Amino acid sequence: MRRFRLAANLSQGELARAACLTKSYLSEVERGKVNISVANLDKIAEALGVPLFVLLDCGDLPGRNEVLRDLAELPDDALAALHRLSRHIGRGTTPGNLSGM
Repeated sequence: MRRFRLAANLSQGELARAACLTKSYLSEVERGKVNISVANLDKIAEALGVPLFVLLDCGDLPGRNEVLRDLAELPDDALAALHRLSRHIGRGTTPGNLSGM
């Protein structure tokens, strides 16, 4: 979860507010000090803009850290475009402005 929060450039406080949770609770979850309910995990996933199953994945995909580092170096407009595209990929749809490609 921390990895996704940092990739989204959010502080713990910002994510906690967006997910309607307390910062101290989110901190404890990230440190593995408390168990989290599926309902709260779903709130966090929605606040991060990722599907719930992504946060439930315990394994690390090979190269994930490299991808996150590359994303962190992209200009804001490119990152925003990739974010829009990723939402369509997750739904199995194609954005209208890419349909001719």
